[in-house]
Amino acid sequence: MSSIVLSRTRHVPQDYALQSEYKHNPLRSGSPMDPDAARTARESLELVFQMSNILDTGLDRHTLSVLIALCDLGLNPEALAAVVKEFRRDPPLTSSTPPTPSVP
Repeated sequence: MSSIVLSRTRHVPQDYALQSEYKHNPLRSGSPMDPDAARTARESLELVFQMSNILDTGLDRHTLSVLIALCDLGLNPEALAAVVKEFRRDPPLTSSTPPTPSVP
């Protein structure tokens, strides 16, 4: 599986097709959502957030909603979990810290 670099050593599957799918995602189009669908989405997110708290994941509602949206777009949930673990294990560098060159 090929991947693209997000930042430093962060990788996301290239077959995601972010450009075309993201632009045509109805959640991003600005069109009003059906009130019942909006209520169901809020309730689902609240349930996922409660489960996340029980499992002590440390993920907030916003992060969970982004992860759910990425799954809805077809990303592999296991790959997303690996990315989340990677970000936690090795936080991104700040712009003020230059990357250290690796010595073989």
